[in-house]
Amino acid sequence: MSYPKPQVASTVRQATIDTSRRSPVVDMPPEYEGREQSFLKHSVLRKYLIEWGIKVGSASRGGNTITLWHVDCFSGPWTSQADNLEDTSIRIGLGALEAAADVWRKGGSRIETRALFVEKNPKAFAELRDFLAAQSGSVRTEALHGEFGHHVDEIRDRLGNDPAFIFVDPTGFKGAAMDYVAKLTTVRQRDVLINLMYNDIARFKKLECLREHFQDFFGGALPPELDQDAILALYRDNLKTRCGLSFSADVAIPHKTSERTWFHLVLGVNRREGLDLLRRIEKTVCGKEAGTVRASAKMRRDEKRTSQLGLPMNLGPEEDWSYAERNARDGPKALEALTEEVRRTGGARFDQLWPRVLETHHVTRTQLGKLAFAAVKDERLAVARPRAGARTVRDDERLILGPVSSEP
Repeated sequence: MSYPKPQVASTVRQATIDTSRRSPVVDMPPEYEGREQSFLKHSVLRKYLIEWGIKVGSASRGGNTITLWHVDCFSGPWTSQADNLEDTSIRIGLGALEAAADVWRKGGSRIETRALFVEKNPKAFAELRDFLAAQSGSVRTEALHGEFGHHVDEIRDRLGNDPAFIFVDPTGFKGAAMDYVAKLTTVRQRDVLINLMYNDIARFKKLECLREHFQDFFGGALPPELDQDAILALYRDNLKTRCGLSFSADVAIPHKTSERTWFHLVLGVNRREGLDLLRRIEKTVCGKEAGTVRASAKMRRDEKRTSQLGLPMNLGPEEDWSYAERNARDGPKALEALTEEVRRTGGARFDQLWPRVLETHHVTRTQLGKLAFAAVKDERLAVARPRAGARTVRDDERLILGPVSSEP
């Protein structure tokens, strides 16, 4: 089912893509210059929260009143360069939640929106409180002063059984224990997005003084010899096990100018649609938008070094190197994983197969469907009841091994 496209409030600026050009045109507010990785992070947050709200808010069409919550567990503001906090998760979250609710309100549905913001730093909290008090939107907000862990039981009680989107973006590791997150994910329509600060983990994972903080954050011991992929796998697995979630996946946010990953955003969900959404957003943000944003950042860096202006804007590749590399690597691996699932199950519908593949592979559901169809043409896989003129595999189609004639 398709849902109406949201009209985002003008106070929340979005990245705009001009598909007529080779490189996407990204309208990044100047306040993000030098913090391009934060822009990409907030772009993921905005796009996911809007679509989550539209999906969950669709339950209001039956005449029932539904309440959508957004919880920002480490809200800041910390390094905002804008007077109106436009470049913070606070403003992003409020705008996205309101935009999602407005989609259904325009049709007469009854949706209430509420947001909780937690901040322990006294100065940041005072700024947060004043900012929220000045807001005139429909989202009912409250600021909680203190540690996230000190408020988690209160937050859980406030949420009740309502759907909620939980955003965990700490400046370090202390206070972001997985046990705290687990208290907020007991309801099915709860999605959690967590910033895994990989750059800091790689630097400090061998320090004995941080072992306890890492253990709390990861929900278990973090062996210092683990590489990036193993660290991510450990966190995703623990997030599902400790927090009672069905699926977990990550996207990599690259450094603004260097060729390395800066941090990972890890998503925990119970609905397979969340995985599909994350992979589509990953392709747009970590692929297309990152290519232009990082190319622009590199040009500004080089201009400062050489005191010479860069070339006119048609910046960057169609996809950023890091996403393009992961996607190209994971395509064949994803097909192998899909084939193995077909073999293990003896055949299953595509919508029962793709979620487990998308969890650990940086491909979209559409891409995997096309890869599966190519395997059908090569007779490595088969569709139990093939459609004439098909170009992809649909969710309701059953995949089996080998050509159709091999099925009993």
